[in-house]
Amino acid sequence: MKRNPEPLVLAWLVICLVVVLGGAARRSAPVEMGWVLPIPGGWSQADLWLAPLITSLVAVAAGILALGIRRARPLTRAWGEILLFFPFLFGFFWFVFPVSSPSIGNWLGAGILLGVTLRLVASSPKTGTPDRQGYRNHLPADILFVGGPILAGILIGTTLDLRAVLFSLLLYPFYSVLQLAVFLVIPASRLRHLAVADRSITAACAVLFALAHWPNPLVMAATFLAMFLWGRQYLRGRPLRELVLIMAISATVFSQFLPDNVTRHMRVGPGFVRREAIEKLAVLGGQNHCQPREFMTNVYPLTIGRTIYLEELTNWLAVIHRARRHTMAWQFFISPEYANLAARKALDAPPSPDLHWTDLPSHWRERIISYGQDTYWEEHGRNRDDFLVSLYREILGRERGPREGADWTFKLTEGQRMRLAEILLEGRPRWREESARPLSLQELRLP
Repeated sequence: MKRNPEPLVLAWLVICLVVVLGGAARRSAPVEMGWVLPIPGGWSQADLWLAPLITSLVAVAAGILALGIRRARPLTRAWGEILLFFPFLFGFFWFVFPVSSPSIGNWLGAGILLGVTLRLVASSPKTGTPDRQGYRNHLPADILFVGGPILAGILIGTTLDLRAVLFSLLLYPFYSVLQLAVFLVIPASRLRHLAVADRSITAACAVLFALAHWPNPLVMAATFLAMFLWGRQYLRGRPLRELVLIMAISATVFSQFLPDNVTRHMRVGPGFVRREAIEKLAVLGGQNHCQPREFMTNVYPLTIGRTIYLEELTNWLAVIHRARRHTMAWQFFISPEYANLAARKALDAPPSPDLHWTDLPSHWRERIISYGQDTYWEEHGRNRDDFLVSLYREILGRERGPREGADWTFKLTEGQRMRLAEILLEGRPRWREESARPLSLQELRLP
């Protein structure tokens, strides 16, 4: 056992795995746990507390096992570097880095990790005299990784965005350098220096690379296979620059020739989990429209982990209704009819439809806010039809036609349900507290 380093490699990989699972369980809502780690019957709220505890205990046990295997002699610097670097790397992105709106502190932490990565790459031991046996036999694997997605895309009939293809080919080599440095150069050079068998090195690098793409199943399978073959080629002497090039081309054709509903838009990690959960929650009320009360009542247990209290529901419905009134006025101002009216009567030019109304210049924000205020609603009938009559009259300067506005509704569209689901998932710690203050319109940003 003392002369066999493979059990230590296995323990190290187990530590990385449980860090990912522990971080995922710690940050995930009930609806997200189905993608983090699918289990029959789903996850209960109690599981969300037990999962981090169990994974932490497993990580500690794996670490003790690893140290016990090597206790006959001190841990070398190389062992210490890989045993510490990768769990911290996975832990940072699963425990610390947010899915959206990272802070300056988050970016500072990422910068420190990048600096450590560059330092480890610079100090990576030589992999020894390259064995060039099979050096000329890399072409079949290259054809498989490049030609396979292209052939699949042709058979499926994927429509290519040539601009996106060229953009990926130009930028992905830089990303390839970083990925190969982290998941191949750093571990492979140290493991070979420590006399780990090449077959174990390639397997370990493949597991690490797949784990970095957790939990997108197709991408994980593809990255495991790719790194397993590229790791073998690297250890046999294939230059890193060739692997960077083939990785960039392979990733481009994989992402561009396969449809997004198959690759899940190439999303991985917490971002993949969040987006899948949002898309699932958005269809809770059906494909078209649903009442805000129905949606919020159904979505709260899946996101916050508890039922919504009556006072909370009342506050949510009030701010959603107010936001819907603002979006109605906003849509009137960005309509083609208002643009024609403004040109004919020298009125203010319509605001940009590409900006959310909360991002418009102050005079436009104030005008839109005035139509959404509770006082305006109460003074104009307190119902949808009278409210629409006032918008047609005051914004478009005419009366509402008998058949106009039939599609206007205070129900939630799919895009608005997605936005509310995103808010709840992002702010779970905030909404766990019953006394949390309601959202402002600027925070809600209802589309």
